[in-house]
Amino acid sequence: MKLNKPSLVMVLLLFSVMAMQAQKGGETASLEAVEKVSPAPKIEYNPSGVNLEVVDDKLLLYFKNRMSNLRCEVINKKGELLMVTRAKSSQYSTLNISGLDSGTYFVRVRFYDGTLKEFLKFSKK
Repeated sequence: MKLNKPSLVMVLLLFSVMAMQAQKGGETASLEAVEKVSPAPKIEYNPSGVNLEVVDDKLLLYFKNRMSNLRCEVINKKGELLMVTRAKSSQYSTLNISGLDSGTYFVRVRFYDGTLKEFLKFSKK
């Protein structure tokens, strides 16, 4: 079984705690007592407050605060611009991605002046 770094740290920490408890009770500790370590919790950092979700053939963009004058661009892995949608003032935006093949894409959210707001990755199945 191959462990990633956070899992290995958790196993070693758990083993250390077990060893200290075993010393108090006069027992010996072993890794055989550890059955399964759950993965470390996923920490998400999203300072811009832009979230996306793919539902059926729609890409839903949610903004933490009401945004105005936005340009949403869908880009493929080659860097080609496939779609552009504009939103004047909204807290969410919906893009119809039914014309896209299955695969990985990026959405770039900009203000009309060209300032980059967010660059996110999504997959269409």
